[in-house]
Amino acid sequence: VVLFSFFLALPFLYKLLFGTSALLFFSGAVGMELAGGWLLTTYGEESLLYTGGYLVEEALEMTGLTVLLPSLLAYIRRQFPHARLITA
Repeated sequence: VVLFSFFLALPFLYKLLFGTSALLFFSGAVGMELAGGWLLTTYGEESLLYTGGYLVEEALEMTGLTVLLPSLLAYIRRQFPHARLITA
């Protein structure tokens, strides 16, 4: 609930970027998990189809995170222009 109100208050560009990343991540985490379960029971763990489904699931999740991280950093840079990230 708290994050949803934060999401609604975002400028359109960040809504689009954060929404796209969430869609990618959850389509892999939930959608491909369901498809992967079906592929596992239908074809078995050693099948190429199950392995491909597993690959697509992980790729969608990682792509969602890859879209989220630069979007979040750009939003932070916009909101706090004088903030600095220092790494050791």
